[in-house]
Amino acid sequence: MAHANLDRRRANGPETMPPLFMPAAPIAPRSRAPTAARPLFIKSALIPQANGSAYLEAGGLKLAAAVYGPRQARQKAYSQKADVVCEVRVAPFAIAGQRRRPGKDVESPSLSLALRSALLPSLRLRLLPKASVDIYVTILEADAGSMLLAQAGAEGAAAGASDIDDALLPAAATAASVALADAGIEMWGLVVGASLILDRKGTMLLDPTRADAVQARASARLCSMPALGAITSIEMAGDLTPDESDAAITMLQQACADMHLVAARAVKTGFETREEDARGAPTMIDGSQ
Repeated sequence: MAHANLDRRRANGPETMPPLFMPAAPIAPRSRAPTAARPLFIKSALIPQANGSAYLEAGGLKLAAAVYGPRQARQKAYSQKADVVCEVRVAPFAIAGQRRRPGKDVESPSLSLALRSALLPSLRLRLLPKASVDIYVTILEADAGSMLLAQAGAEGAAAGASDIDDALLPAAATAASVALADAGIEMWGLVVGASLILDRKGTMLLDPTRADAVQARASARLCSMPALGAITSIEMAGDLTPDESDAAITMLQQACADMHLVAARAVKTGFETREEDARGAPTMIDGSQ
């Protein structure tokens, strides 16, 4: 018998229900070669409100970058070159199995400063006096590994250390550089980045995931401009011999050269798409004449 106070306009659920249980996804072992990177996908001009934008995806690593500017700087003092503001945000759902608290965190400011340092050598800021360029990067999924992540897993997550992952910088720099080129900012060349880890057996694993970082003994990340053969940012952590450091730099430079082709193709495709849209736009005719 139907209750008199039953609201038939709503989908009334049961009064009690068992708690939901979602089993954790199994960690798949590495199936690619140690010197092979995950397939890289980059697409530019995806955010209409931004002057330039890019989306990057490499396996479980997904992020979006947006560039606003150049526009007049907020400060009143005259500056001979443009000011660059970088902000990296990590989505609360970016790390599988962990729910981050929304808002400011510990990693975002350090990633923002590292991203700005990696991009500054490639920008011709003196061509934009008294201007500001704002770069925003959002990490949607952070399946990237480093030695710091391995240390956090071994020592525990006392102060949120499990969220620390310095391997996000190369992907962020690549996406931000493509977004800058899409915005028409004058640059010396595209910046692309790559990372690797050295496991306990002495094997170098290029483009590591969070599962690969469990056995990390050392890690390295590098951002460069392959078109000029210049390195904009490099950082190593862990126990590395001089020979291992040289081998790591050589492997990372080769990986950056391969990814540079994908990034340049994304910039070219976005420019051609924009030109086609401009040619296909209807012409306004003044009917008063």
